[in-house]
Amino acid sequence: MKSPILLIATDEPFWRKSTGAWQRISALCNFFHANGISIHVFYPGQLTETDEQSIKREAYTVHARYSDTPPRGILRRAAWHAAGTVHMLKSWLGTGSSSDSGPLTLKDFRWPWASRQFADLVADIEPQFVLVEYVKMTYLLNGLKSNQRDDICVMLDTHDLLHSRARQFADNGFEHWLEISSEEEAAEFRRCDIVIAIQEDEAAAIRKMTPEVRTIVAGHSLESMNPSNSFETRPGEKFTVGYFGSTNFSNWSALTNFLASVWPEVLQRQPDAQLLVAGNICNWLKTPSEIPGDFPKEFPLQNVKLAGFVGDPVDFYNQVDVIVNPVQFGTGKKIKNCEALWYGKPLVTTPAGSAGMPISTPEDQMSIVQVCESDRQIVNAIDELAGSPRLLDELKRRAFETGRSLFSDQHAYRELKAVIKPSVFS
Repeated sequence: MKSPILLIATDEPFWRKSTGAWQRISALCNFFHANGISIHVFYPGQLTETDEQSIKREAYTVHARYSDTPPRGILRRAAWHAAGTVHMLKSWLGTGSSSDSGPLTLKDFRWPWASRQFADLVADIEPQFVLVEYVKMTYLLNGLKSNQRDDICVMLDTHDLLHSRARQFADNGFEHWLEISSEEEAAEFRRCDIVIAIQEDEAAAIRKMTPEVRTIVAGHSLESMNPSNSFETRPGEKFTVGYFGSTNFSNWSALTNFLASVWPEVLQRQPDAQLLVAGNICNWLKTPSEIPGDFPKEFPLQNVKLAGFVGDPVDFYNQVDVIVNPVQFGTGKKIKNCEALWYGKPLVTTPAGSAGMPISTPEDQMSIVQVCESDRQIVNAIDELAGSPRLLDELKRRAFETGRSLFSDQHAYRELKAVIKPSVFS
């Protein structure tokens, strides 16, 4: 029996796995592959040699397409060149594409050549399912003929409510990468058969925006990334706080404020405490004066180690006792928070970072997720954990057990599994 085919439409090089968003897409691929689905990826971009080497290790085929690879057939090639010329003229005249400054809009992603090449790939591989990564890529559906579209279940993976995320960035004085209204986002939702939210509160918001579209929740699973169920406490000599982040302004705002306002206070109470920062955010820490925006440009780095890019997250989590995520704004499930519990680390975060996480009441002294509403509360939470080794060990164990339950395939993808044809799954 021929395996069902899933075609992922994305301009995200998710096989690099260096951001939470890319790790989420990778985890979804692992889930589909484990359940007998053949995966193809339409990627409107060029692959680097490093990309090609990474993809060889994965269980999917990437079809890279770009503007200088026209479709087959003389008439299609002519139409492709004509459409591309019109698009470029609009960009040059400033009527149809992005300028050199300011956020992008959905129109900036709509390259006519990509829609045609996407349709050609659909005709070649005849997928039963299409998974579109983010609303910026739904325009690719324009190239499908009605009979093609009718035979395909189109799923849209949102990861974030982008209009809400853009508003939060603006409210905090930062420019978001995409300018989009709730009406624009809802219109793209309506083009799909199923909309996938990453957590319950965003699913509720999407259902309110587009009640006629089926909306499900598919969280994040770390089962395929690190399937080991063994738990070991870290025997480190010094209490170590960990922060893991990629390069975006939400992370940068959180980390620079933590370094300027929180970490010095922690060191006054726990002079031997260490802070280990990992991820590409370390690149910005090395040259903070060059980062635009109203951020602290100078902050103490006492007892701070920059690990930089980490190939295997296990290496990072084995070195820390607790994870801090002092994020102040942003949407979606924070993948770094999921990882904290999965690897058995208590989490100290903010109300903005607590979405989708298991939250205890304030009276619960054994909470694996400490939600802090101020810098002072973050200091107090870290100080309490540093000064209570027995409590810390117990919370590590509880975090591990909770993480293995919440961020497993069975829990994260139960609704997704239910909407796919039952015969697909063993």
